[in-house]
Amino acid sequence: MRAGPSFRIHLLQRALNLSLDEGVYTSIDLQDLEDESAGSTESAMRTIVTLLTTLITLAPVPGFASPYDDARAAARRGPRVRPYDGRSAALLLQGLERSATMRAIVDRLEQLDVIVYLEMQPTLPRSLAGKLTWLTATSSHRYVRISLNPEIMRHPLIATLGHELQHALEVAEAPGIVDSPSLQSYYQKHGLSVAKHINGWDSLAARVVGERVRRELAGMRAERFVADSIQPFNPQDWHSVYRQARSMLPP
Repeated sequence: MRAGPSFRIHLLQRALNLSLDEGVYTSIDLQDLEDESAGSTESAMRTIVTLLTTLITLAPVPGFASPYDDARAAARRGPRVRPYDGRSAALLLQGLERSATMRAIVDRLEQLDVIVYLEMQPTLPRSLAGKLTWLTATSSHRYVRISLNPEIMRHPLIATLGHELQHALEVAEAPGIVDSPSLQSYYQKHGLSVAKHINGWDSLAARVVGERVRRELAGMRAERFVADSIQPFNPQDWHSVYRQARSMLPP
């Protein structure tokens, strides 16, 4: 059966999509194929075979790390701490600007498998400045969420963020935490029982970090290159915003 031009273009588009997914660059112009609709089927099919052969040749080989692998891995990683909104993003950047303790925690998280989502949560009780919640786990990553109370003033809220990031680090450094029950079990064994907390636990390390961040904020003048809120804020732009900001921060 003779393959029509639209069918040939569909096959080639599928192949091109595969090549982009695999990080392989090709320079075949679909418009050229569309314009040659009066040409031979054999010529078009030879082009497809050539392209597919190229893809197979350039496909990743187990045990061999190509530059494409490195680029795709970097793109997949992104920052480990990911704000949902402009105020959360600004608080994180202000904390990184002024607190060596917070920078060290975030740098350590960058080396581990936990993704931390960060949000302002107006439904938190007024007595609760922030909390960490388990979300889910996949074969490659574990996910938690830090919720902050938007009624808390800026400096105490940044100190609370430092406190909760320490909890995220504790999770990241405990590979046995894979769901909510194992998270609860971990803190029953290693944490502090705090009846007034919404989840009933805390840790001495998180309390020390929160106090240390508070002192760092009080003792260091802000350069104020970070606004109180980043507006408009698109979470999809956070990767570039974060990388640019970190390049301006102390090590």
